[in-house]
Amino acid sequence: MSQLKRNGICGPKPHLIYGNLFDFKFKKLFETQNYLIAKYGKIVGFYYGVQPMVLIADPDVAKQILVKDFHYFSERPDFFFSFNRPVMNGSLIKSRGQRWKQIRSVVTPTFSSAKLRTMTPLIDDSVNTFLKLIDKQQSTNGGNDFNIYNLFQGLTADVIGRTAFGLQTDIQLDSDNKFIKAVKNKFKSLSIFAKWHTLIRYCFPQLYRLLYPYRRLEELINHRLLGRSPTGILLDMCQLVIDLRKSNKKQNRKDLLQLMLETKISDQQFNCLNVQQLTAGAGTDLQTNGVNCEDIVELKTNCQSKEAKHNDIQLTDDEIKANCVVFYEAGYETTSTALGFVAHILINNQDIQDRVRQEVRELYETDGRLDYNTVPKLEYMECVINETMRLYPPLISFVARETNIDYTIGTNITIPKGTAVQFATYYMHHDPDYWPEPEKFDPERFSSGDSRRHEWHPYAWQPFGSGPRNCVGIRLAYFEIKLCLAKLLLNYRLEPGPRTEIGNITVKTSIISMNPKHGVFVKAIKLF
Repeated sequence: MSQLKRNGICGPKPHLIYGNLFDFKFKKLFETQNYLIAKYGKIVGFYYGVQPMVLIADPDVAKQILVKDFHYFSERPDFFFSFNRPVMNGSLIKSRGQRWKQIRSVVTPTFSSAKLRTMTPLIDDSVNTFLKLIDKQQSTNGGNDFNIYNLFQGLTADVIGRTAFGLQTDIQLDSDNKFIKAVKNKFKSLSIFAKWHTLIRYCFPQLYRLLYPYRRLEELINHRLLGRSPTGILLDMCQLVIDLRKSNKKQNRKDLLQLMLETKISDQQFNCLNVQQLTAGAGTDLQTNGVNCEDIVELKTNCQSKEAKHNDIQLTDDEIKANCVVFYEAGYETTSTALGFVAHILINNQDIQDRVRQEVRELYETDGRLDYNTVPKLEYMECVINETMRLYPPLISFVARETNIDYTIGTNITIPKGTAVQFATYYMHHDPDYWPEPEKFDPERFSSGDSRRHEWHPYAWQPFGSGPRNCVGIRLAYFEIKLCLAKLLLNYRLEPGPRTEIGNITVKTSIISMNPKHGVFVKAIKLF
């Protein structure tokens, strides 16, 4: 009997060496998760090699673990989010314990509304370039359809490059740009060598540690000699910018890297912070579950006035680089995927597209501009975005934690200490227990004025995670998506073409994400 089964957690019988790894080989990840949940219930145990995993599809348990008992689940599973380079250990994803809390307390306020408002011109300029490319596609293709998903990828890479590093590299106009190539390569299918690394890591963790010198040598060859290391290229880019900023401190930059270089808090300020106050908010009441970034800034000020500042807590260069790389990867992949899925929905639902466009027009006529102060007013558009991410969550298994105690659920289930806990995002987003007609696209579910709003469980919706380790860039993601869609729909009607998928879109999945397999083909009709 396996360790998990002895603790009351049902699941498929594991192989002695590779566990249940090959159960996930022949189907999409969420399809296998759905099968396991249907067979064994909403708390399922399985094994990635020798590593025990618990899959949870119960929103009440999700709330308990991610928020109420966060102190027992404050770490992400180390084996699940692996990076070859040690410098990545300083990222928000990989950092652990007290240092994670310190890094999060420094980084979270950099994504506040006040800070993001100063970045509006950078994002707006990127969106305007994106619109020029749409116009070029519309005029040069003779009205034929084109893959707008590729353009969304260029846009989000451009935005995160400017907002994270202050770099204007013409990413959208240069398909051979080495930075966007590096990011795209990070999300390609694993090479045969990387797959063997992963298999050894899961099945023989002790042997994997012994192979560390070989892995470092391989990374060094790929990075320094062959120039093929995506992570290495991004880290080198970060180091170059950091060196330039330190050598010219008079430049007034408005980007995340500069904020991380300058932001510091005292021990007293840090000790005033409750860990729940590190939950990033989106300007909505869906997943904040804590105090806004602005409230953290205010709290720091209050603490500062009561006690003298002693030791400053700030990020090292390696931690800044690690987090910039994570921001670059996350800001590129998930945001472009969300935009791609929204475009697919709008093409297939012209009435909803018309309603969103009308909302944008009314806002533009009233306020005369589209910026950080106005686009948050697009409530129906936000409902459409939220419902799209319910149907097609860009991240399907990223919400994962590790327990630091033997954790009991109910009367007969115990999650053993050191076990990784993974939340079945896709399943919960389609669970008929919480979403009536779950396969129907119905943005009104998320309307604050809808009488059904109270019927669905807020923790059954997990595109950004919940609690203190939720997505720190949630505000930036919403603003970028809304501004792009507002300007796009104000100028164009999106219509289906010969290559447009009608109905459900075909998706491909990786170990954590889901995106359009064949792209999103659209005809863009100029409105004036």
